[in-house]
Amino acid sequence: MKSENITIIGMQWGDEGKGKVVDYFCQNVDIAVRFGGGANAGHTVVTEKGKIILHLLPTGILHPDVKCFIGGGVVCDPAGLTDEIGAVQKQGVDITGRLMIDFSTHLVLPHHKAWDKYLEELDSKKAISTTLRGIGPAYADKADRIGITAGDLLDSRRLRTRVENYVNRKAAQLTAVGDRQLLCPDYLYDYLSSYAESWAKMIGDVTSELKTAMDSRKKILFEGAQGALLDIGLGTYPYVTSSSTNIGGLFSGLGIPPGSQGEVLGVMKAYTTRVGNGPFPSELTDSLGDQIRQKGNEFGSTTGRPRRTGWLDLAIVKRAAYMSGVDGLIVTKLDVLDGLDLINVCVAHQVNGNRYDFPPLHCGFMEKAVPIYETIPGWKDNTSDCRNQNKLPPNAMNYISFIERIVGKPVKYISTGSRTESFIKIT
Repeated sequence: MKSENITIIGMQWGDEGKGKVVDYFCQNVDIAVRFGGGANAGHTVVTEKGKIILHLLPTGILHPDVKCFIGGGVVCDPAGLTDEIGAVQKQGVDITGRLMIDFSTHLVLPHHKAWDKYLEELDSKKAISTTLRGIGPAYADKADRIGITAGDLLDSRRLRTRVENYVNRKAAQLTAVGDRQLLCPDYLYDYLSSYAESWAKMIGDVTSELKTAMDSRKKILFEGAQGALLDIGLGTYPYVTSSSTNIGGLFSGLGIPPGSQGEVLGVMKAYTTRVGNGPFPSELTDSLGDQIRQKGNEFGSTTGRPRRTGWLDLAIVKRAAYMSGVDGLIVTKLDVLDGLDLINVCVAHQVNGNRYDFPPLHCGFMEKAVPIYETIPGWKDNTSDCRNQNKLPPNAMNYISFIERIVGKPVKYISTGSRTESFIKIT
């Protein structure tokens, strides 16, 4: 019997509008799970009470009947999560008994943020342009097997040993940073101990809970962070995040088997954006790029930085969809293209005179790539907040059909505005 679970994964360089999409599907699930990334994610939901940006909490926390899990593949900032919990509680959200953090979830420490900043300032011209949230250093310490996990908070003696080992192993790095406080084990121990009591009831075995839920046929939504093109192993390295953002990250981040993912839906904008440095073949650096940025409100929800904008690049979306085995696509921000006479769509890359319909994501290749465009007619009608596919302009539906033909996957939903209700199911 096919699983009724849903997995949401970004098909571009993040910022595809996954927060709204997840919020839409959380109306009909029992459990919502974050399986990777950290507070570098920023999932935005617009409600009657205003805009809510979630960095660590699963978006399902806004739905009172949905239980929420943070898996072991996430790196979690104790201060950030505690602040976020306080923020949603002020909005009237009750999280009592609804949130679990896995034992093996690694913690983002003040040391990670300090080292992140230090590295970015070392050579700003070649910087990755991270969010400075300490995500990369936290994953690096995880791989180096010296990280501190949520489960370590439950045993003060074990925590003390882990802290002393950590500071000893990181002494050379921390000395370079120049903050003497970071070299003191007592400082880190006291910092982490301050969260131990309030977190104790929230720490548990997420893998076991998910197995029990799936055995009971509960419906689960798996919420991806960032986008496929930022995958640490398969993305535009080194201009990537530090975790696996494709479907593989779901299994390794939660300890569940393939087949558990249910329907995989890939979220993509009707155009392309990325934040920070890195190759971007279809980038627009003219007034049209500025127009798209302003109309689409393309400013980072985590950093506030203006996003780079460009035409839709279906060649790399096709690759992203293949890597995660998506069953269908969700196209967001279609309304941002309203009013354009003509729309260019990148369908392939050209490098050294050769055409690539399924291009590599390696930076050495991408930096040389010239986009091959097909131009299709735009539409003048206003599609903002449209909720009926029959009311979309014919050329807008032609645009959707074009996406389906190039990517080879059906578009199952269209988003036409910031509110969760501005959503169209394609029939």
